Amino acid sequence: MPDPTSLTHLAEVTTGTTRSREGRGRLSVFLEDAGHLQTLTRRGIVGPESVVFLPDSAPSAAPTLVNYQGGLGTPGDQLWLDDSFVMEVQSYAVSGFLAVHGPTLLRICGPEDLLALGADAVAARDLGRLPRVATSPLVYLADGPALGRPGARNRSHRIHVRADGTVTVSPTGSPVATLDTLSADTLTHLAESGAGAETALRAVVDDADLEQIHRDIPYLTRYLAVVTAVRAARACGAEVEAVSGFGLRLDPRIPLDDGTATAQRPVIVRTADGALVVDPVQGRIVPLDLASATALERQLDGSGDPDGARLVTALGARGFGTGMELAA
Repeated sequence: MPDPTSLTHLAEVTTGTTRSREGRGRLSVFLEDAGHLQTLTRRGIVGPESVVFLPDSAPSAAPTLVNYQGGLGTPGDQLWLDDSFVMEVQSYAVSGFLAVHGPTLLRICGPEDLLALGADAVAARDLGRLPRVATSPLVYLADGPALGRPGARNRSHRIHVRADGTVTVSPTGSPVATLDTLSADTLTHLAESGAGAETALRAVVDDADLEQIHRDIPYLTRYLAVVTAVRAARACGAEVEAVSGFGLRLDPRIPLDDGTATAQRPVIVRTADGALVVDPVQGRIVPLDLASATALERQLDGSGDPDGARLVTALGARGFGTGMELAA
């Protein structure tokens, strides 16, 4: 099995985000041509803290090298890190028909995938019907920040270098540099300005289409947070029954999510054993009984609840900072 560092940085180069403290600030690089490593090392782009995925082993004292076979750019690709780990790549539009047997990366490869994502969001919000595959703990959504996933501007550090030397942040992204023009300033700009997220899908989806789907489905970003939270809950073995704001409220007087809830706000998940509150950005999970979860729901919605207010304070002490301040 690959080591935890390799898996942490594989998550970053594919999804564009990382929760691991170990992964933050370290450059994750995916090379289609191992010969480009020497150029990046010579120009000081990769260093001792960098993690580089490359198709062939190459001697270097600087970065951590992760050898891979296959690829992860297009549907049908398979990425092998060793004999025990293989990640399959599929387009989002076919996800409803997939049987998931191992790590799977869902990519937005064109307008049809964006429409399928939007349809899943509407079904989840209106009917409480969560997609089976997209919420599996084995499944990852590529380039989430480009879609408005929470943590989009979380200083993700990643580049993808194509075989011809073009530098992008993702196989589906537009060029941000070449090997000759790439610099440390470019990397800083991509991380701190959000430009890395903005360019990650431009080779396959127009900005206008992304803007339109967010106008049509104002809760899309919140839906992505819900998918992330449900995936985390299921990874812990929870039997998820429903999610607050999406087809259900624990307090039925509160309306369903209308897009005003911030994406970073904790997600309340009803389970067979009670409830969980999940931080969709950091991945923290705290179990609650249904009465406490209902009080928290009222407080987060703005209705106000003394018990909910105390829970907000307690959760803040547990690290649930982002998205909680409006409910305090």
